[in-house]
Amino acid sequence: MLIAVTAMIQIGIAMWIDSRYDEKIWRNYGFTIWYPIAFWILSMMTTVIAFPRALIRREKIRGRWTSPDRGLQ
Repeated sequence: MLIAVTAMIQIGIAMWIDSRYDEKIWRNYGFTIWYPIAFWILSMMTTVIAFPRALIRREKIRGRWTSPDRGLQ
């Protein structure tokens, strides 16, 4: 609850600053709570799905990033 209230305060301050440029911005304030909720749900789903798959993987290959060739060489 503390994180949700903090997010709403931050969004409220940002909207207050932007209200100089858009007077109708406050009508969207009620929908702003869905952004952190969607972010938290997506993060939770990613963790719940990916973490067990990484632990149960049979081949013991380390995860390494291979940068794609960008034609600089």
